Amino acid sequence: MKKYLPIAMILLLAACSKEDKAKKLIKESLSKTMNDYKSYEPVEYGRLDSNFTFYKGWDYSNINGLDYQEINKRFAQDSIAKSKFVPQFNGFVMTHSFRGKNALGALILNTYRFEFNKAIDSITSAVNVEEEAKERKRLLDDIEQNEVTVDTTMYQ
Repeated sequence: MKKYLPIAMILLLAACSKEDKAKKLIKESLSKTMNDYKSYEPVEYGRLDSNFTFYKGWDYSNINGLDYQEINKRFAQDSIAKSKFVPQFNGFVMTHSFRGKNALGALILNTYRFEFNKAIDSITSAVNVEEEAKERKRLLDDIEQNEVTVDTTMYQ
């Protein structure tokens, strides 16, 4: 047991240092982008997790003017490409909730997802989680309003 304690301590310190680096980058980024950084109040940090590439596929939100056959053709091509896709590790990700004053001076709660490169020495993306969810819902509503149905039986 005593033999493994130093190894466990080293692993724990290595994990903490990655998390600390991520938190430091988040604070530096917010100090440059917030309306009033002096009002910044950290609420919660998510855990630092691995981030992988994902398959983006064809943009189904822009289907106006396409006929049924073209939509099915693109769907088939997308399905084949997706089946061959292999995710690759591309860095780390951490969520962070915080309060801060907006442009009107009101204190609001924000939750952002920060993505970092593999070395955790830069932020590659910072996304407001609530705004992203609203945008996804809007896109899904647009697709639903177009009442597009794709016949997938011919590709199975």
